[in-house]
Amino acid sequence: MTDRSKTALILSTATLIMFSPLAMSLFWHPIPLFQNLGFEKESIAPPLAWILATIIAIAYVLYTMKAIPLVLAKQKEISLFKLLGILSALVGGIVEEVFF
Repeated sequence: MTDRSKTALILSTATLIMFSPLAMSLFWHPIPLFQNLGFEKESIAPPLAWILATIIAIAYVLYTMKAIPLVLAKQKEISLFKLLGILSALVGGIVEEVFF
């Protein structure tokens, strides 16, 4: 097993573990901790908060590509590893906001 495969396995496992309570809350039985994320109509998190967060995230990514040359050099590389990283970052960010 290569180092990249090991990293993908660890990242996938961590993502699935973090995603499980979020999926349960969205699709099965609501968990009170996840009710204020803005996924429900009567939630306290309006869509504007999600839109602003998305704009800030995009601005941060663009800044990082300009500030760190290695990131800019790898920007056009398309891989499943990057997709896994993005998914893990989204799920990890949501879970982090809920618990902390």
